Amino acid sequence: DIGAMVMNGYSIEMILEEASKRNRYQYSVIRKAQKQDAILCVCQKGFQTADKIKDLLEVSLPKGTPLVILTAEYDHSEEIKISSIFAGKYNILFTAGTTDPNISETDFISIEEIIENHNIKKMNSYLKPIMNENEITQFNQNIIRNFSLDNLIKYLTILNPEIIVNNVEGIIADIEEKLKLKIQSKTKVGLYIHISCLIERILINKSAITYDHLEEFIATQQDFIKIVQDSLHKIEGIYNVKIPLEEIGHLYDYIQSDSVKNKEDSVYDPNDLFQD
Repeated sequence: DIGAMVMNGYSIEMILEEASKRNRYQYSVIRKAQKQDAILCVCQKGFQTADKIKDLLEVSLPKGTPLVILTAEYDHSEEIKISSIFAGKYNILFTAGTTDPNISETDFISIEEIIENHNIKKMNSYLKPIMNENEITQFNQNIIRNFSLDNLIKYLTILNPEIIVNNVEGIIADIEEKLKLKIQSKTKVGLYIHISCLIERILINKSAITYDHLEEFIATQQDFIKIVQDSLHKIEGIYNVKIPLEEIGHLYDYIQSDSVKNKEDSVYDPNDLFQD
């Protein structure tokens, strides 16, 4: 403003007078809102495991930890929505669950990794700003106790954990043999939880969860469907249930999307587990 008046040939008196009239300076300080630290437990819609995982994490936290555990169910179309719902109010340290929702800028730690004590250092790094070393040690000890496979299945399901674990072990071994696949340890842990929970869900609520692209799955994965149906036949008889194709579709996604190592004679392809 002053420079423009100088270039226009105004006198110094006029410049000072006009500048003092036209330029009044004010300021305000807008401080960044302090977001509450949180862990987000997630599960696919219909699986109903997020609340139970939340409960186990809450009882594992040392008393007085300034941290909240949140839950969310999602399907593939709602991943962005989940992020926007919580991002404004909470500082999400990480998400935890059985399946990664791929929420941007948020790391995922699977229940399988927690059970097998993988990524513990990574999880601890998120907790260091809000816990001291003793509290982190206590939290880790509580996690080991509360997130054992037997305890988790007992907590997540109404079924006898010893019986269901033995049955699911046989199912997984049968699927590995027939598909000529070597399923990694952490994926097996997830399948124990996944299959146990789906049996319980069908027992309680006879309706199945939805599965995107079901018609395409049926048309392209007949070999997988037949093998898994044969493998599930025994457990269907034990619990008097019928595993729908939608559930088999989710099992396919779980095995394909996670760490599946093929044997030397496997026909595994990254885009299709069962291409000839």
